Amino acid sequence: MAVTASDYSYLVLLLEGPRWVLYAVKGKLGKGEDFVPGAMLDLKSMQEAGEEIYNIQVSDEEMKSLVESVYEEL
Repeated sequence: MAVTASDYSYLVLLLEGPRWVLYAVKGKLGKGEDFVPGAMLDLKSMQEAGEEIYNIQVSDEEMKSLVESVYEEL
């Protein structure tokens, strides 16, 4: 997964239907420091307010590893 930390303020892991999806957020409206793990975000409203949100393509194997690491951290 080639995501450069300096390119985005934070990442959002989202369950869309049966699949996990990873989004990168530029942070034009904030740096994400006020979000607690598991927070619910309205990405559409954030985007309408001027936030830049990008879908990060990852393989199924990378996503499985990422999701498993999140469960360990929570």
